Amino acid sequence: MKKLIALLLTIICIACIFGGCGNDTSKENPSKHVVSDAVITDAFLSFRYDIGGFSMSLRELLPKCCPDYKGGFATYEGTKTEHFNEEQIASLENGDYKEYLNNSYIVTISGPIMENPEIPNLVTEEDVIIKLLIIFDENDSVVGYSLIDACSQLQTCATLLMF
Repeated sequence: MKKLIALLLTIICIACIFGGCGNDTSKENPSKHVVSDAVITDAFLSFRYDIGGFSMSLRELLPKCCPDYKGGFATYEGTKTEHFNEEQIASLENGDYKEYLNNSYIVTISGPIMENPEIPNLVTEEDVIIKLLIIFDENDSVVGYSLIDACSQLQTCATLLMF
């Protein structure tokens, strides 16, 4: 029995030496929080596209102007240099939302867009319709948006729909 206990203690000591003993590495290397696809999509579609004091959510606007749109998103950290210049990155990373940038996503929507919603066959094959930075907190709530780019046809279509 004593040999069995000594053997178990030896195994435990070896495990502590090689695997760490009582150290919680999750505190040292916390896993990155990931916002779900559904939350990102809902936040994007909830963005209000503003034209001269009037606005419309993308949930309402895109189906009317761009019924065949396609979208995708990527993390801010992973793609920031593709969408922003050094000055813009510095401004974001020193700005009001700097602590939330690790929970930020860049959403890009592309596809054909109508020049005029009254004339549905007048369509422009636009590569990128709109690009938007969405900033989330640790609870997946939107704390900010930043419109990166929007094509002129989206502004025209939105204006015709709102006025």
